[in-house]
Amino acid sequence: MQKMRVSLLCLLLSGALAGCASEAAQAEVKSMKENKDDYVDYYPPGSAVPVKIRKDRLPTTVAEGAQTR
Repeated sequence: MQKMRVSLLCLLLSGALAGCASEAAQAEVKSMKENKDDYVDYYPPGSAVPVKIRKDRLPTTVAEGAQTR
């Protein structure tokens, strides 16, 4: 019975912490959607997966792009 209470408490605490973390991520995505003109898709060297970054943080050279990894 004691194990069940402890596991339930751990489950509730982890759910609460996950909920707090997801709010920050959702706020960032909402910000990106509102200001979509400020973001561009950037393909890091050697990758086929685009990363959304702000236009003012766009690397200007290949060497600078390699340093951001």
